[in-house]
Amino acid sequence: MAGRKTFNTVSRRYRNASQARICKYQATLDRITKELAEEKERAKVLKKREEELFKKYEIKKVADMNLEELLAFKEKLETLRETINSITK
Repeated sequence: MAGRKTFNTVSRRYRNASQARICKYQATLDRITKELAEEKERAKVLKKREEELFKKYEIKKVADMNLEELLAFKEKLETLRETINSITK
């Protein structure tokens, strides 16, 4: 009987291996959860900054512009593109 593994020994080994995997996965989950929370906070800060800049410079979101404003915006963008192209040539 020497050298034979008992059921308890084998089950203990698998249980320990399972617990180690669970701990590893839990650590990974904790890290990802923390990163997600940090990204959500960063998104809030960026959204607030965007709103402040839009208000400060009286900028409307494209979705909120009417046709006249969109055409004026398009013209400004085309002028900007021409300016950039003339500088980079």
